[in-house]
Amino acid sequence: ARKFTDKSGEWEVMDLAAYGLVQEDAPVTTAEARQAYLNTVIGKLAAADVNTATAAKSVIILKALGVDPQKLTTADGKALDAVAILKNLPASQDVYTAPYELLAFLQGDYGFSADRIAGLVRVLQENQSETGTYGYTYNGTYFDDLDTTAAVIAGLAPYAQMQEDSFGVKADAQAVIDKAVNALSAKQGSDGSLNQNP
Repeated sequence: ARKFTDKSGEWEVMDLAAYGLVQEDAPVTTAEARQAYLNTVIGKLAAADVNTATAAKSVIILKALGVDPQKLTTADGKALDAVAILKNLPASQDVYTAPYELLAFLQGDYGFSADRIAGLVRVLQENQSETGTYGYTYNGTYFDDLDTTAAVIAGLAPYAQMQEDSFGVKADAQAVIDKAVNALSAKQGSDGSLNQNP
């Protein structure tokens, strides 16, 4: 992890922030790299073509960094609210973005609608393969995308584990997770590796 401390890409910054939440002496992103990430993400959020994936991931990463996503400031001093931006963008209609959007909603008491959350869970239900994975078809052959399958599990897990079914999705979230976990288990070899291809 120490080789990522001077990296400002969203995944490196997120990985180190998450690592720091579970490991007290974990390496941290340098102040320069952290600022570079903030500059980049604020620029993306302020752009006219900002998309749901960017907004959702930014809310998650900013919270992990200890930055309030509702209280950002652009280089020219304008206030910027990543949560409001996400709320005003259309809900995800693809399995690659929906897990991040679901996780973004849980980063604070942001008042996202139960209908929007139920719609995201429905997108994940309707696009899950018969075997339980997510993937893509190329030249008539289906290929599993196990990274996306794992992201779906992570995105739905908090909803399946809620004490109260506040959004009315607990059972559906659990059903998708169970099917995905079974699919990953079936693809796992005795050495722990996963066979991604058919």
